[in-house]
Amino acid sequence: MNIREPLWTAQEIRAVLGAMGASRWYADGIAIDSRDLVPGDLFIALDGPNHDGHDYVAQAFAAGAVGAIVSKAVSGVADDDPRLVKVDDGMAALYKLAAAARARMTGKVAVVTGSAGKTSVKDMLRLALGRERLVHASIRSFNNHLGAPLSLARMPRETAFAVFELGMSAAGEIAPLSRLMTPDLAIVTGVGKAHAQAFDSLEQIADAKAEIFAGLTLGGVAVLGMDHDQASRLVAHAKAAKARLVTVSMEETSADVGLVRYHEQAQLSCFTARLGKTLVTGKVGAGGRHWVANALLVLAAVRELGGDLGLAALALADFRPAKGRGVHRQIALRDGPFTLIDDAYNANPLSFEASLAALALAVPGAKGRRLGIFADMVELGADSASCHQPWPKRRRQQAWRRSSRLAPKWRPWPGTQISRLQRWMAPNRRWRRPSGSSGPVMFCW
Repeated sequence: MNIREPLWTAQEIRAVLGAMGASRWYADGIAIDSRDLVPGDLFIALDGPNHDGHDYVAQAFAAGAVGAIVSKAVSGVADDDPRLVKVDDGMAALYKLAAAARARMTGKVAVVTGSAGKTSVKDMLRLALGRERLVHASIRSFNNHLGAPLSLARMPRETAFAVFELGMSAAGEIAPLSRLMTPDLAIVTGVGKAHAQAFDSLEQIADAKAEIFAGLTLGGVAVLGMDHDQASRLVAHAKAAKARLVTVSMEETSADVGLVRYHEQAQLSCFTARLGKTLVTGKVGAGGRHWVANALLVLAAVRELGGDLGLAALALADFRPAKGRGVHRQIALRDGPFTLIDDAYNANPLSFEASLAALALAVPGAKGRRLGIFADMVELGADSASCHQPWPKRRRQQAWRRSSRLAPKWRPWPGTQISRLQRWMAPNRRWRRPSGSSGPVMFCW
């Protein structure tokens, strides 16, 4: 039986941070939020804009924390408690532990960014590599200046493959995280109008995403999705970083990794991919062209990391979308069941188009219909109005032809468009708009 080593010993932590003490406890995890803490964790008290972690140290110990990194005195805990590790800056301590975790790891690290799909690609790659050896990955969407170093500091020393996602809302945020992680492979899913309020153009967004190449190891690999307008700009950035380039496309036959054929249903996508001269057939437990595109990126990464493509393809069949990212739920009603497709975690124009295409795969019953509920897409800056304009007639008819809610930013739709939506949804029903000029437009039937 293999017994895993502790994540961190007290001696290691003190050595990394240059802290004094001789306690002998060890930690199996790290938490920065006492609500997420489990027994055996190390608690790092961070002094944030809304909460001071030092106010929760005693609570963390009561919940089973074995130690706490603090930068000032804490209430309810003796100053000489051997479980305390005293530092000048809790955030700096987190980053030092993250760097130490990366330095002691002998496996391969992959990082993912992009305007859409990065969390799903990260989850799919974790699954695809996990059939072989120990894989560590960031949980949920831990991809910012807190989540990324925390995910790295939580990495077990015997990890064979690590997969992290990196996000940004402004230029200059990804580069330092990439340098911290020093990845062997970086994936960029694509570039679109996400977090556009901080940028003047798509080119600037592409430049910010390309910061992921800043920390690539010597001979590191850049896996690039090519089916977007900024692909050539990302290629130039990857070459400037001296990365080994792997291009992935659903459309271009000249790409290193491409699509041979695919078939999609509401909750299943089957495909055959071409990786150089190798053909791989597999399936993903989710419906939609974008899931196949994600699978191609994942298989390209598995090959470059030295993984087993056959096992990876088998593993992808077990993939299911995470909460809020296209999950299908059957809900029973008196008049019969209906399917709720929950794709509400986040949205930008790229992911919204993917949602439309995915809904088109859902086939209603004989007397059923497709209904859409739209919330606003935010952080689009000056492009917000144009991004909320009516989509082309071809797209409307292909996707759902039915819309039940228009949130405030969708309100500028012309009256003729609204009337068409009404007729499409229920031509024989009465419609009304809620009284008052503020608030969302809601059609009731």
